[in-house]
Amino acid sequence: MTADAPRFRAFWEHVDGRSVLTMSRSDWSGLSVRMGQPVRIDVDRTPMAQVAKQAHVVRALAEQRSGATAQIAIIRYDEKDAPTPYNQDKYTVWLDVLRHPSVNHMISAASTELNQNFVDFAAQNVFIIKQDPSRDHWLPSIPGSATTVVRTT
Repeated sequence: MTADAPRFRAFWEHVDGRSVLTMSRSDWSGLSVRMGQPVRIDVDRTPMAQVAKQAHVVRALAEQRSGATAQIAIIRYDEKDAPTPYNQDKYTVWLDVLRHPSVNHMISAASTELNQNFVDFAAQNVFIIKQDPSRDHWLPSIPGSATTVVRTT
């Protein structure tokens, strides 16, 4: 049985003012993301697949940052943004939401409980939140030394 915590997800989205995407832990594991080493991923295998349908994705990388978090970076090309046509979108991935610094507050404020259903929900999923654009959002060239076309249009 698939566990769910809809009030928790709704509260988190409300507090952060952005979507909280979920991905099954088994699908995440299938991406073979490693600690401290970026690996290329196929955007179509993630909840951000719509990005690949709306833009020319040049590269997508994921890297585990700690026991609790990872990061996904999607670099897409948009000629309308010249002279900085490469847009880098970053996402925080909570691999262990129970280690989120505000999880107890969010559970309480969402009028839910840290019960077996919630523990199962946390174990079955990873949680993906888009970060606000930073200084490296608009780039004149692709960062790094290698380019991989993940999806072409």
